[in-house]
Amino acid sequence: MKKIRILIIFGLLFVQLGALATVYIDKPVQIAMKKYKAGNITGSLYDLQAFTTYNKRSPYAYYYLGMIYVKLGDRTTAKKYYQTALALNPTGSIEDFINRGIVCIDTPSDCNKVTVEELGELDKFIYSDKNKMSNDVAKEVQQKQLDSLRSEINSNDHLKYTDLRNYKDFSK
Repeated sequence: MKKIRILIIFGLLFVQLGALATVYIDKPVQIAMKKYKAGNITGSLYDLQAFTTYNKRSPYAYYYLGMIYVKLGDRTTAKKYYQTALALNPTGSIEDFINRGIVCIDTPSDCNKVTVEELGELDKFIYSDKNKMSNDVAKEVQQKQLDSLRSEINSNDHLKYTDLRNYKDFSK
């Protein structure tokens, strides 16, 4: 009986470890992803195209190529890369991201729609009616923003109009 308990405990442990397994992303793809996120689209494109000439099994590489081509305005090529990524049978969140990319290309009006099933608990709270500021809190936030603006104007000798565009219009 003791051996059975130990086997059950080890079995559960292995199942949990399998669930926590990290996804492996090739180093060149990781570098290209960092370049993309830093705004270096050309560098990311070059790296991913070079990578996919010798490694055609990374859904992450093809997903990011799709995102790059969306940014470049070439939706046809982007969709081709998304479909290539999907054909590699990815699992987990990358599959969801690829499907979202295809939806955004096919029906851009549905691109930003999020279903309740896709939301996590924190997201559900953020989008719910429970996450509204009271009038007192809203006034306090607005006062802090005004104080910050006043401080910025008074402390900066070379303030430009472009610096002020980032502030909320409080006259409304």
